[in-house]
Amino acid sequence: MNFEPRQVDPKSVFYWFREALELSIRRSWTFIIFTLLFCIIYYFPSPINDLLFYLMPTLLGICCIVAECADMDKKIGITLRSKPLNVWLNLLLIGFLPWIFAILEIILFVFFDDIEVKGSVISPLPLPFYLDPCTMLLAFMFVWFLAVGLIIWFIIPLVAVSEFPLKVAFAQVLKAISLNVFIFFLVILITLSSYLAMIFPLIIFPWLAIVTSMMYTSYRHIWFDRGLNEPVTTRINKSNAINV
Repeated sequence: MNFEPRQVDPKSVFYWFREALELSIRRSWTFIIFTLLFCIIYYFPSPINDLLFYLMPTLLGICCIVAECADMDKKIGITLRSKPLNVWLNLLLIGFLPWIFAILEIILFVFFDDIEVKGSVISPLPLPFYLDPCTMLLAFMFVWFLAVGLIIWFIIPLVAVSEFPLKVAFAQVLKAISLNVFIFFLVILITLSSYLAMIFPLIIFPWLAIVTSMMYTSYRHIWFDRGLNEPVTTRINKSNAINV
């Protein structure tokens, strides 16, 4: 059987959100812990804290894996350790996608010589004012989804959960987007929500859990035709049956 994306009803977004909310509640503390760990990086001296922006896909990937573990009742620690090295390398490579946009921006500035090239052009998010870690994380998410949101939405679960190589994952993403154009409007809403959430920084915790779980549920529905989460009671009954 070919592993290919399928077209789904745009109304599926509501089901994705409902199922994502349930998954984020199942492993709420795990989502909070991983988000806190990334917020702590903000307090490290430069250049370590400068890496936070480029580690966003890794954080999104970890959270998608947590959502899968919540769905399939897997052990998170074992699942993360079982991931091959190329999964983490690919997530790190995705983290440097904005540099491509930065290089294109430089080329445009050089081409249109009437526009002054500023020294901060390749800075991912130049901010002349202080932001607390939670707000900074949301700000980074806003830039990520604004710049490469359509690609990020599907390529993260394909790489982190299905362990696809980047080239194959990218081809799958393009096909999925062409079949489900409404994803564009979903990503716009997600991007706007991350911007509005900066007013209340602590909202990063539920926001990140729900958004990454929704990335997982949409990927699961489009590629595996499974819209609903695995019922908790069913998994418990299966476990009890095995133990008998």
